[in-house]
Amino acid sequence: MDIVVFTAVIMALTQLLKITLSITSRYVPIVTLGLGVLFFTVAYFTGAVTLSYVEIINTLAAVLASMGLYSGTKAVTGN
Repeated sequence: MDIVVFTAVIMALTQLLKITLSITSRYVPIVTLGLGVLFFTVAYFTGAVTLSYVEIINTLAAVLASMGLYSGTKAVTGN
């Protein structure tokens, strides 16, 4: 799975959940990490990824990047 697509999807779903479920900013990193674990698990069981260190590190990088993009965007907009 492409890491850029994975990052974008996690970030978009995190923002969607934040808006629809009124999640406070304090819990957004936990939600993001949960989505990353959920997507990796689904991708593993569907055969899209293998259980290797490279795939796990790529997933972790995508989750951390989406958290950073979220907080960076939040800092720039001032919300």
